[in-house]
Amino acid sequence: MKKGKEKFFIAQVGKTHGLRGDLKLHLHTDFPEQFKVGHDFDSSIGRLEISRVNLKKGTIAFRGHDRNIDSAKHYQCKNLLKSRRDEAEMFSK
Repeated sequence: MKKGKEKFFIAQVGKTHGLRGDLKLHLHTDFPEQFKVGHDFDSSIGRLEISRVNLKKGTIAFRGHDRNIDSAKHYQCKNLLKSRRDEAEMFSK
């Protein structure tokens, strides 16, 4: 694998939470500040962009599927991945 292209596991998306299509977010990183509205992450189903996040409650929603529970269920139990290059760029700003 090319340097900078290696992906690593930073979070897992769990079951739906509430009526707005939010999902539980299970963090596996020491840097929760990287989860901000507008940031995107690679996942096992493709690229996902955050539309809503609440780190105190541990919930997240993704753009395009943040309106109801039925569409949010598509994301359950998905791993979120970030490349080392993406993370370096994020923290250098």
